[in-house]
Order: sequence, then C-alpha cells, then structure tokens
Amino acid sequence: PINSTTSITVDIKWIQNGTTIVEEQEFGETLDKFGKLEGFYVDYDDQMIYICDSWFKRVVKWKYYSKIGELTVGDNGNGNQSDQLNHPIDLIIDKDNDSLIICDRDERQVVRWPRQNGTNKQIIILNIDCNDSTMDHDGDLYFSEFDKNQEHDER
Repeated sequence: PINSTTSITVDIKWIQNGTTIVEEQEFGETLDKFGKLEGFYVDYDDQMIYICDSWFKRVVKWKYYSKIGELTVGDNGNGNQSDQLNHPIDLIIDKDNDSLIICDRDERQVVRWPRQNGTNKQIIILNIDCNDSTMDHDGDLYFSEFDKNQEHDER
C-alpha cells in the first residue's frame, strides 16, 4: 500500500501505459470469475495479487497474468464461524507473521488469517466498521471506519 512516506508532487510523470494483471471475468463463483471486487493487495515480491470478493465471502490469490485464481480464505459460506468471512472489504499482508489481515465489514471485525494452510481466523479488533487498512514499516496497523471518519492505530 502507499504509505505516508510516498511523495506525489504536481510535476510527477506517470507511465502512460499499464499492464492488466487480472481481468475481471464474468460474474461467477468459480475461481476464474468474481462476484464483487472490493479491496486488494499487491505482493510485489511473490508477484501475486490478493483480491477481496465480498459477494462470495472470500479472498482469492492470483499469480500475475494467470487465468484462474487460488482460494486463500473463505468459501465456507456466509457466517461468523472461525473459518468464515462475511463481507471482506480490504486486506493487507503481514509478512513478518506470514498472514493476511482482513477487514470483515458485516462482522464488524478485523481478523488475522495465516497465508499458508490457514483454516481459522484470529480476531484482532471487534466492533469496527473497517473500510481501509494499512501497515507502516514498524508493523503498526491503521484502520479507517466506514461511517465515523476515524482512524485506529493498533500496535
């Protein structure tokens, strides 16, 4: 994610062409399709993009230029059990702990989920209408709330 040390000036030059990493396919539940794309995180080191698909309550990982994603979190139905998401809206990767940190809006919580073979979430924050998230270089987490125009700092 872009953090506060990034400086964008008025005279900055942008690259005029880009590359599509993942094309949104037609609506569907299979891993080559999406429901509703919300937040995403680009892992430049591993050349992966993690995408929150809130319609199907999942996070899907895509290798750059692939035609099909890999289920990372979710696909266990809608609910509040330890192996379920309800409305994943944003995520970041905590590489130090090899985990995803996911804002689950309808459950009003922020959860940590192991990136490798994760089956259960750890609740980090309860009672938050999380909308966006980021992590600074010290590992401190920051979250914004949907309706309150507030930010939270979790250390």
